[in-house]
Amino acid sequence: MGPYKKVRRDGKWVTVDANGKVVDRAYRKAKGDKFRKSQREKRKKVIDKLKSRVRNFGERLVYSDQKGPDGKQLTVAQAKKRNLKINKESERKRKNIDAERKQIKININKQRTDSKNKPKPEIKKTEAPKPEIKKTEAPQEKLKVSYRRTKGEGIGKGDTRITKKLKKAGFTETRLAKLREKNAAFQKAKKGGKKAMEAYRKKYPKRG
Repeated sequence: MGPYKKVRRDGKWVTVDANGKVVDRAYRKAKGDKFRKSQREKRKKVIDKLKSRVRNFGERLVYSDQKGPDGKQLTVAQAKKRNLKINKESERKRKNIDAERKQIKININKQRTDSKNKPKPEIKKTEAPKPEIKKTEAPQEKLKVSYRRTKGEGIGKGDTRITKKLKKAGFTETRLAKLREKNAAFQKAKKGGKKAMEAYRKKYPKRG
């Protein structure tokens, strides 16, 4: 944070820094805050360092509840050092166990892949004699399906919602049965090919 001074420029007093640059109050405040923050951080680092030194010195004087191999009471610093060594040893053992387990898994997976890739022995198939299936000749002429839904011409038990509306509009059951028969013949001719469609057109010619 450089020194500031007041100078007269353009008929008014202004504040300038060491380089002659005009600075306002907000700039000076921000600069001062930054300087004070850096000083606080430096002071905190020094205090923390002193505290840690005092703590370490105290740990060398105070005894802990642990004993060494020779049966003597250990200080707090000696106990921490011993515990750190034990923790490192246990961590090393744990890593070795994890590495061994990982290697075992790799070996198992390798054995599985080798067993899958191993060629299987050829098994000769013996052809068993097929049993003879006697075909029963179905009658060429099927019984004619009844396309009537009700016995009478009016609305009956076998009518659907659509047929009920049609009968209310003036259709009879005989007329509806003829239309069902015609539709069934058309569906059969459509699947039967060109000749079946020609036979259908001869039986049911187009209107007009």
